[in-house]
Parts: sequence; structure tokens; C-alpha cells
Amino acid sequence: MSGRQKRVFYAVYSIVLALCAVAGTALLLAFGVREGGPLDPITVPVWIAVGAAVAVAVLLPLNLIVHELGHTFFGLIAGLRPVCVQIGYFTIYRGGVRLSLNNDVSGMSALLARNRKNLREKMIAAAIGGMAFNFLYVAITLPLWFCLPSPATLFFALLAPINLYEGLAALFPIQRQSGATDGALFVGLVKKQPFAEVMLGVLKAQSALVTGTFAAVKREWLFGVPVIREDDPLFSALTQLRWQYLFSKNDEKGAIAQLRRLDDIFEYTENPDLACDLAYAYSVLLSDDEKAETYFQKAKGAKGSLSYAVAAAACGHTEIGAACERAERETWKGLRDLGFRLIERIPHVI
Repeated sequence: MSGRQKRVFYAVYSIVLALCAVAGTALLLAFGVREGGPLDPITVPVWIAVGAAVAVAVLLPLNLIVHELGHTFFGLIAGLRPVCVQIGYFTIYRGGVRLSLNNDVSGMSALLARNRKNLREKMIAAAIGGMAFNFLYVAITLPLWFCLPSPATLFFALLAPINLYEGLAALFPIQRQSGATDGALFVGLVKKQPFAEVMLGVLKAQSALVTGTFAAVKREWLFGVPVIREDDPLFSALTQLRWQYLFSKNDEKGAIAQLRRLDDIFEYTENPDLACDLAYAYSVLLSDDEKAETYFQKAKGAKGSLSYAVAAAACGHTEIGAACERAERETWKGLRDLGFRLIERIPHVI
């Protein structure tokens, strides 16, 4: 099956699953409130439970919350460290919550390796965690509803079909525009496919930067990996680390080459953190103030980050001191060191 055929099949598969989820919810509702059913006669609490379930399904993607909690929980058990969790337009960090309309409407969990031992096995565990939690939700709520019918158990049971949909949709192994499904990630890690090897290289580099500088990053992690598609989000993350690595090694020519590559692929992600890097690059390294300002305007979603503070200083929107203060607060040692290097390179810094 070709890549295009697989994507078409996945689209049909997702639509069928969604229709089945709607039908399953309708059947549960009909069974629960029919004449002579478990909750007969129909009462106000029943309608409150139904209304609450509908409101949650529309306004609060509980299936995504359960799914991402699964990734986070399994990752923690395996020894990974949660960095952030994205649910729709909201991204939850340790420092708070960020709203970005540029986000994909689905969910995402970013995990960091505390150490690089058995990293492949740890990521396999994290990959299956989301699906496992969705299936566990169904396995708990449906029997509970049938054994102990009540408005409260009806509320949770009505959300079981959409959780089943979420788990089965993630199980299908395919590379989407937004990245690999959990099923594809599991298969890729087990079979050592190119995108999975790139992901492991990126994770190794990131884990080294938490407590060390780019001196602790092995070149092979970033440059000894297989070739993957340019529109894969992993390629953007890899290219970003590559230019930062080369810059830290005083190879500005190599860093600029990677930044130009980042510029070419920016349209695939519209990532505000990458926009910060490009704003800095065009202001300091490539001397194109117009392009620098264009990218800085696209970087608003990264406000509060070190990369944004450095870009703002480079483009003349804030004083250098503000960027230095933000660098002092950076918890990742490698990024703090890089931040000061970037600040020192800004022309008007003495």
C-alpha cells in the first residue's frame, strides 16, 4: 500500500470510527433512558448527566485528556520527565498554561529523558500509554454503568465510545502531517525506522542539555541519523538543534546553512520557537532587518521563553539586560549557556 493509499485508508478508518462512536453513544443513551430502562423513570439528574456529557464532549476533549495522561503516566513510570502537555489550543507547562491558536487541535505530550539508558524501551512504554488509558477508561466505565446504573455512571459511560475511538485511531500506524500516530511510533521504535532513530537522537541531545552544555552532545546524535521527510516535525527539531550545536562550536558558517534550511521548512510548522531563531538569525547573522521583523511578529506565541527574549533583544524590541535576566532564569544549563553566547554575538553588545 502506497503512502497516499494509506492516508486515504486512515481517513476512511477515522470517519468510520467516529460514526461508530456517535452510534455507540446514542445506543447507550437510548438504553439508559428508555421506558423500563435502568434509570426509568427519567429524572432531572439523568438529564443533567446527559447534558454534562454532551457539554464535555463538545467543549472539553476528555478523550484527549485521558490519552495524554496515559502518555505522561507511562512515561513517568518508565523514567521520563514530562515537559509539557498540549490539549487542543492549550499547552500546559510547569510554569503555567499557554494558549496558541497555531496549535493542532489534537493532543501532544512532550517527554524528556532523565538519562539515556534504555531510551528506546522507555519511549515504547510512553507510546502505548495513551491508547492504554483510553481502553482502560472504557473497561472501567462501561461495566460500572451496567452494574451500578446512576446519573453519575451514565455521564462517564456516555464518554466511553469517544475514548474507544481515540485509542483505536491512535493504534493505526501512519505518518500524518502533524507526526506519527502512537501505533506508527511503536512500530518505528521496534523496527528502528528512520524517523524513530531521529527522535531518539533529538531526545538524547535534549537530555544532555538539561544538566550540561552542547559540549556534552555527541555529533552523531544530530548528524549521524537517517534522512527523514522535511515536513516531519522531527526534522524541524533536528535542524534547530543542529544550528545551535554548530553555533556553540563557533562554526557560524555551518550554523547559517542550517538556519537557511530552517527557513525553507518553516512553513510546515509555523512554530513560534523556530520563528524566534530565524528572527535572531536575520537580525544578527544575516543582516536582513525586514525579514527579522517578519519572523519576530510570528514569534509572539513563544513569549516568556529564552529564545523570544534573545530575539526581542536582537531585533531591538527590548534591552539586552532583559535577555540576560531571562537567561539567568533558564533551568536548562545548555540553553542558558547558548543564550549568553547568542546575546554576546548581538553587534551592539560591548
